[in-house]
Amino acid sequence: ACNSYTWIDGNTYTTNNNTATFNIIGGAAAGCDSLVTLDLTIVNSTIPALNLGNDSTICNGSVLVLDAGLTYDTYNWSTSDTTQTIAVNSAGTYFVEVASNTNAATGPNLITNSDFSSNGAFWNACANTTEAYAPETTYGGSNATNTVAEIDAGPDNTIGTADDMSLCQTVVGLTIGQSYQLCFNYSRRDIGPNPTTTFITIDGGSLNQTLIASNSTFAFTQACYTFTATQTTHLLSFTPGNSGQEGMILDDISTHVLTSLSCYTSDTIQVFVETPVQTVSFSNPICFGDNNGNIYVDNALAFEYSSDGGTNWQIDSFFMNLTSGNYNICSRTALGCTVCDIVILNSLPQISGTDTRTECNSYTWIDGNTFTTSNNSATFNIVGGAANGCDSLVTLDLTINNVTDITTSSSGAIITANNLGATYQWLDCDNSNATIPGETGQSYTTVANGNYAVELTENGCIDTTACVNIITTAILENNFGSEFNIYPNPTKGNFSVDLDKIYNSIFITITDLSGRLIECKEYNKTKLMNLKIDKPAGMYLMRIETGDQKAVIRLIKE
Repeated sequence: ACNSYTWIDGNTYTTNNNTATFNIIGGAAAGCDSLVTLDLTIVNSTIPALNLGNDSTICNGSVLVLDAGLTYDTYNWSTSDTTQTIAVNSAGTYFVEVASNTNAATGPNLITNSDFSSNGAFWNACANTTEAYAPETTYGGSNATNTVAEIDAGPDNTIGTADDMSLCQTVVGLTIGQSYQLCFNYSRRDIGPNPTTTFITIDGGSLNQTLIASNSTFAFTQACYTFTATQTTHLLSFTPGNSGQEGMILDDISTHVLTSLSCYTSDTIQVFVETPVQTVSFSNPICFGDNNGNIYVDNALAFEYSSDGGTNWQIDSFFMNLTSGNYNICSRTALGCTVCDIVILNSLPQISGTDTRTECNSYTWIDGNTFTTSNNSATFNIVGGAANGCDSLVTLDLTINNVTDITTSSSGAIITANNLGATYQWLDCDNSNATIPGETGQSYTTVANGNYAVELTENGCIDTTACVNIITTAILENNFGSEFNIYPNPTKGNFSVDLDKIYNSIFITITDLSGRLIECKEYNKTKLMNLKIDKPAGMYLMRIETGDQKAVIRLIKE
């Protein structure tokens, strides 16, 4: 057994014992008592102490690795695992038993007279030596009665000669293939300049060792060697290994069967699991963009809290002045166990709209700005302007149009608008910009002196040109006198010419402005002539001639 053994008699033995007995009443097969004798070998094992550590607490969902250490040969956990380490994630008591394998010298000592208490009995001088073994007490240490044996080069101080002092014994009762352990105590006999050397051999090559003793005189040290029997008897030899007077002293020589033995130790650890529970309550912000939302966290085990998934922590469990959005609310215990929940704060929806306008030239919007170009990016927040009482965000979608050209050009009595893409309405500036009926062309031929403009409509916008002053005389030439008159001019078709007095023969010729003859007629003995022009509206030239008198009139047909 390792270190100690508690037998059926209730006693715990810490040393070898082959004398203890115990009577098992009725233990024999015939029903009689059975007397048991103990044959116990205690091996003092140096198995390392096992320590799984202190009881531990882990977070729910995490893993704790239990490590029994590297120094053992076998492991047997309460979880049925047989590895050095196990990973646990649940609460419980965990137990491990470990074993260190060792070789123990067991059974009877196969060396006879191992302590030389019977002097030299069963010991002989080895081959090639003639000096017989002589037990001594002089070198037995502090106990004057302790008998030891000496290995020495002899009086001639030369090894390998007949006077060498050697020690041999034939070991019997061996089992072929069995391992055995040879142990003995050794010391230097005298202090000299050289260490003492001894050859230890077992015939057949089972053991061949050289031992050097550098220790102090009678400071006995134990040496042990292992060999495997190749036959049932082997010769054990101790022969000197150097010259000089410093011999080696041997005592307590033993040979035992070498048995493989496992020594066990164990340990237990308690694992606890911490499971924090988090409860979250909250109030939403009222309107979109408001920062009046709140979140409260209740966790009895927590000591710090986070609203961003653990990036930033605070001691207070109350989060205030929050806007709408998603929050990863976490709480953490002193052990580091963390639990998180996603909280979504909602507010009344943002009310927004678009003010779509098409304006001419410029537009002053609700923000007070006057825009002269198109704009679709300006915004204005109307506080409390939504039906739900929240703000209303308005985006401007403004198109600014205008009349591209409001200039005119004139030639004589004709005025022309320079804008080619508009519609036209000519105006009489001297008559409060009254429209001139039927005059909707790009050009207008005036029929009387005055001021004229044109109203232009383009891109949905209306604008008016500057008034243009036209000065033209309907009577281009006249030597009939100041009473000469033609009326009405302009005319719808019928008009009259008054010469103020009667002439015998009068010729009237009417042409258009290009000189093409429209009408030619002679009138006799008259001063008043009533005429009619059936041609399209426009300007015509009328010549009145009699003798050496002539008048040229610009006649306008409406």
